[in-house]
Amino acid sequence: MFSPYDELDYRILVKLRENCRKSASDIARELDENERKVRKRIDRMIDMGIGKFTVVIDPKTFGYGITVDIFLEIESEKENNIMETLVSIPELTYIANAQESNLISIEGWFRTNEELYIFLRERLPSIDGVKIKSYALVPRILRDIDSWMPDPESFGIK
Repeated sequence: MFSPYDELDYRILVKLRENCRKSASDIARELDENERKVRKRIDRMIDMGIGKFTVVIDPKTFGYGITVDIFLEIESEKENNIMETLVSIPELTYIANAQESNLISIEGWFRTNEELYIFLRERLPSIDGVKIKSYALVPRILRDIDSWMPDPESFGIK
């Protein structure tokens, strides 16, 4: 499998995953590499779209301790309006729809059981064209997109 990335890219990304604020000079020193080379590699990977540097806010720090995964069935002809409405709801952290399907998966974070109850019983059902298929409380998230990393083989490392 061809990859535009190599072992040095992987090692740099591992360091950035540890601390994305780490400077190129610190990374170069830790990897025993040339600082200019590391800086160019980081710039190249960003230009190639490998990722972006951003702050990932933990909802729990703001009191949102209840997580729920919800599966919705929607009326296909109302999809655009439904998606606009869902995107405007601040408690939702994930919204995705299946290809050629009328199913949508969402993840929400709530401060209290009462907020969750109102969301499930009143807010979602009030959206025209939406029906709740199922939902599950999520007591623990083991891995989320902000902690995902491709395997070393994706970088040509065997």
